Amino acid sequence: MRSIKFRAWDTIEKEMWTVVGIEWHTDTVYLRDDTHCVQERMLHKMTLMPFTGLYDKNGTEIYEGDIVKLVNKDGIKHITEIKWHNGRYVIDTWMMFADTLVLHKCEVIGNIYENSELIQ
Repeated sequence: MRSIKFRAWDTIEKEMWTVVGIEWHTDTVYLRDDTHCVQERMLHKMTLMPFTGLYDKNGTEIYEGDIVKLVNKDGIKHITEIKWHNGRYVIDTWMMFADTLVLHKCEVIGNIYENSELIQ
């Protein structure tokens, strides 16, 4: 069973946070930064990025909105985004199902909020 967890992009401050708790009924999200300082924000001002339950070739957790680098069997490099589409996570370039067989060969190189220039 995969862990249910999130990262959150603060749409006002333009910062990425680790989500440590959500109170849906009060619209509150509790966040931790790299220094382990916990803060609270209004959920509607954040963009949640769910954990896919999958890992890249280095063991890095893959979240929706992450940008990954794939190299096909011919050595051609593809840089693409992980998206939720029709009830499953897909690799945007090919709309291919993002599963362990594909993602164990990829590498997370950023996310669409902090590194959007990587996929343009």
